[in-house]
Amino acid sequence: MSQFSHQLLFSFLEQSSFMLLLRLLNEHVQISATTRAPLSRKDIDALPKQETNQMEEEDKLNQEKFEFWGALPAENELHSIALAKGFGGILQPGISLGGGGDSSSMSSSSQQLLVAPQPMTIPPDKAVPIPDMKEREKQKRLKDLQARIKLGAPNGGGGIMPSICMYTLLNAESSTSICISRDASLVASGFGDSTVKMWNLEKARSYARSWSMEDKKKKKKAAASLSSSSSAAAAMVLDGSTSSSNSNGVGAEIDPSLMRDVKLKDNNNNNNNNNTTSSSSTTSSSFVGGSRRAISKQEIDGTWPLYKKLVGHRGPVFCADFSHDKEFLLTGSQDCTIRLWNTETALSLASYRGHSYPVWDVTFSPVGYYFASASLDTTARLWCTHRSYPLRLFAGHQSDVQCVRFHPNSNVIATGSLDKTVRLWDVQSGDAARLFRGHATGVRSVAMAPNGRIAASGGEDGKVFVWDLPGGRKLTVLENQHQKAIVSLDFSDDGAILACGSMDGSVSLWDVRRVQQPSGIMKPLKRYYTKSAPVSFVRFTPRNLLLAAGVYRVDHR
Repeated sequence: MSQFSHQLLFSFLEQSSFMLLLRLLNEHVQISATTRAPLSRKDIDALPKQETNQMEEEDKLNQEKFEFWGALPAENELHSIALAKGFGGILQPGISLGGGGDSSSMSSSSQQLLVAPQPMTIPPDKAVPIPDMKEREKQKRLKDLQARIKLGAPNGGGGIMPSICMYTLLNAESSTSICISRDASLVASGFGDSTVKMWNLEKARSYARSWSMEDKKKKKKAAASLSSSSSAAAAMVLDGSTSSSNSNGVGAEIDPSLMRDVKLKDNNNNNNNNNTTSSSSTTSSSFVGGSRRAISKQEIDGTWPLYKKLVGHRGPVFCADFSHDKEFLLTGSQDCTIRLWNTETALSLASYRGHSYPVWDVTFSPVGYYFASASLDTTARLWCTHRSYPLRLFAGHQSDVQCVRFHPNSNVIATGSLDKTVRLWDVQSGDAARLFRGHATGVRSVAMAPNGRIAASGGEDGKVFVWDLPGGRKLTVLENQHQKAIVSLDFSDDGAILACGSMDGSVSLWDVRRVQQPSGIMKPLKRYYTKSAPVSFVRFTPRNLLLAAGVYRVDHR
């Protein structure tokens, strides 16, 4: 198809809001734009030879030596300190730093070892400039390593299964994306009406605890006055001389819960004049996790809102991600823009423009400052928070880029596309470092292991491919478990467990130590099911608690 026709077609579909048709075209039809005349029969007959040459070039690319697989020096230093004190470390499989020809297989002894990650073997002046880790961040990281749970197979694996905290959004059918911060204190969800809602669970828990303590004091006070006032109260009721308001007062004096209900009603009447009660607060009360009575008081007195509403986009918000320090939130939208928000003030700090089509995914670098985006325009881009234009443009996919993730050292990014490929890019030069083929359907999710040497990608057919990054080869395929797309992947902090979230409403956990064992078909360690919520987000905390999230769908099953 000519470039002019290609542009007309996609502009019409975009402006007419035929997003479903646009998605079907990208999934099942490969469209190439060209500036030359239509291909002749001779050119068509030569296509297989051109494709063979292309495959040879891709194989050569995957065999090239690449030195950016190691960890950052600061991460290596912290794990070394932690290991000297008896904790910390990551799973480090026996994969060489060179090409695929000299990659050694994982030995049984190395499977069980948690060691300090190998640092990058390149001069700092050739790597991407990385901000220095602050002392406060180092101390927090060491504290998390000390409190981290050792995960693994329960039988002979030397560890335990992770605990899972599943967040379900109720009455939120228009939700288009969910994100949870690494420490599970903030939750953000994008909606089809172009808004973003953000919950602070840390404040919710603190408020619920303080309200619970207040309840206990009121109950003790009511119990102490019960003995002295019960006879007088009974006389008032039997005499029948009290009005309805007095009987409410007697009930409130005898039953602390009734006393609270009366107080809430009184406060509600006073606050209705000030318009402080939100009609949508009840919808989110079950999500926040506090007690119903505590949430009701928050709704009434307005001392702490249930969520903050971020307004600025002009289209559905398809993706969101928190920075590692929780100070910022990134969102990507159908309006082709990326917005940076302050999580404390809920204000939009910047708007980044560069993509010509909707933004499907955004992700912060593990060290902050940098972030990457994936778009329907078949490109991924590298940005920094201090500049409004992209620093790098990664072009090479033949269809829209669905997902993007940073390598732990922030010098490499991985992208997955509906062209059924996974590509790795050198951030410094912008060139492709690896190209992996194998998926029979589009790639919807990708994740990097903490050791920086293994990546996983999830497809729309429910299969997960595990890749050896230095060797440039496929390790294994995790299949026969999920019936729908794998839309979220994440490795545990020690790299021992891979979690997969699927649209079939389940979460599966896999032992990474077994990914190179060729004996038979791998089975997950465990699989968990939701009642009626596709799992669209999974993430491990630094202490190896697994967070999962999804939107309740009535017609899911």
